[in-house]
Amino acid sequence: ALSPRGGERGLGSFLGGGVFYNDGMRSFLLAVSLFAGAAIQGAGIDQLRADYAQRFLDPQAHLRLSKHLEANGQRLTAFFVSEAARRQYFGDEVFDPAFRLVILDDPFDNSPEAEKRLAAAVAAAPGDAATLMKLADVYISRSNWKKAEPLVRKAIALAPDEHDYFAVLEQILVRANRLDDALKVRKQWADAHPQARETTIERVQQLLRAESPEAEKALAAALAAYPDEGILHFHHAGVLAEKDPAAAEKAYLRAAELEPKLAMVQGWTGRFFLKNTKEPERALEHYLNAYFLDPHFYDSEYAESRIRSLAYDRAQALIAAQPGADVATLLRHPDPVVVGLTIDRAGGAWKPEYAEPLISLLAHDDPNVRAMSSLVLSHHLAAADPRLDALLAHDDLRVRGMAAYIAGAKRGEAIVPLMTSWLDHPAQLIRYDAMSVLAMHGGKAGRDVLMKLRRSGKYIEPRLRDILDIAAGKKPR
Repeated sequence: ALSPRGGERGLGSFLGGGVFYNDGMRSFLLAVSLFAGAAIQGAGIDQLRADYAQRFLDPQAHLRLSKHLEANGQRLTAFFVSEAARRQYFGDEVFDPAFRLVILDDPFDNSPEAEKRLAAAVAAAPGDAATLMKLADVYISRSNWKKAEPLVRKAIALAPDEHDYFAVLEQILVRANRLDDALKVRKQWADAHPQARETTIERVQQLLRAESPEAEKALAAALAAYPDEGILHFHHAGVLAEKDPAAAEKAYLRAAELEPKLAMVQGWTGRFFLKNTKEPERALEHYLNAYFLDPHFYDSEYAESRIRSLAYDRAQALIAAQPGADVATLLRHPDPVVVGLTIDRAGGAWKPEYAEPLISLLAHDDPNVRAMSSLVLSHHLAAADPRLDALLAHDDLRVRGMAAYIAGAKRGEAIVPLMTSWLDHPAQLIRYDAMSVLAMHGGKAGRDVLMKLRRSGKYIEPRLRDILDIAAGKKPR
């Protein structure tokens, strides 16, 4: 629990694009636990979908579903669930702590209560370096470098051979824009531990940075001394990338194997497959690895953007490889991007037989697929279609919510009584969708309901308040 929580944007912010790496940053920057490889204990997919609807305004509900999907091979759908939560509903400030807790299984608590408990523990045991670092971590998470620094320095005095403490202090000083002091801390460690593994790695990195003719020789010696050090294989791969791509590939894959928790290694391995060997499928897998370690990973472009582009290109190729496939078949494709492209195709060349497969997609786990299906159906289902009434009472609350948008588009103000009745539903998703439909399709009657609701002060959840503020012509808070 030594990494700064809140507001991190990946290693590139410290490392000029993620090329060099200080080993102690494992503690300062990286999650302590890799994305779980198994489904969430005790929760099946149906339960997670229900929880998503019930607790829609909690990002953890979105991420628990994402985590389960990723663990069961639906990596792109998991990505889109996560990104919808981050981009559409919550924003980084709310999303990032939930991501650490759910995806990275990192239950960090930086609340005032936790601060008080840790301060009391430090007072009771001032010689406990680990407790000092835990309290420092609380201040690091708030970017309060002045309070964090003395605690870390005390921990270093108590445990002068603990490299991670030096690395944390160095990065605190970097964040505080005290670069000369940060270099002094790095030198202090190296002078006291000239033969340490971390010093060896740093020495190699300095030589590589300086493009020294001694760099490759030093790197080879370091690899001989530490053959299982992934970051050395990573640097070796970088050296080999242009002159021996086959050898570089082996080095990148070895680095990725040895450093499964480092977004930097996973992402730059993806970049190698994208830029050097032109293997987009392999690049996509490594960028997904990087994303699920750090959704802000950056290598001159953000991982999320790489993933979207690669997934789109792959989906186009998959569709082109099946020229005889009909729309109904492609709508059942396991790749959500193929499905999305096919929904767009169906909407542009509508046939009545497309209605049923699109209706089934209202239960898709990818929220983009659900929204696209709803939009196309809102143009082609009749207002009086009995299937629409059935959807408005569907057991899957995600389907029911999507049906409300279709009904709102087709029935206008006639939908207001039903949406008003939904405002007291226990599921947050139903309340969210009801308010959205009233704002979008309810006309004056819908706005009147929302204004009355706003005046009541009943809904304090930020996302619901935003809808009410927008409907009132106010800027969301």
